[in-house]
Amino acid sequence: MSKKMDHHEYIEKTKNLDGDTLLFIISDCRMALDASEGCPNASYYLDEIIYCQMELGRRERRVVDGLMISTLNCQPQDCVS
Repeated sequence: MSKKMDHHEYIEKTKNLDGDTLLFIISDCRMALDASEGCPNASYYLDEIIYCQMELGRRERRVVDGLMISTLNCQPQDCVS
C-alpha cells in the first residue's frame, strides 16, 4: 500500500525542521528511491525531496534590509519568511 501525503501539512511541517534534518530527509528519500526502483511510495519520496528543497531554498533567499543572506543553518523559529 502506498503512502498518502497531505501536501499542505507537509509543507508547513518543513518550516519547523532545522537545516540538517531537511538535508537528512532528502538524502534518506534518495537512498530509498535508489534502493527500490519502481516502489509504490516513489511519488511520496519525490514529494518529500521537493518540499524539503523548497524550504531550504526559501531560507537561502531570505532578504534582510535589501541584502540577500543565507539562513540555511538557522533555527526554524529564526527563519521567518
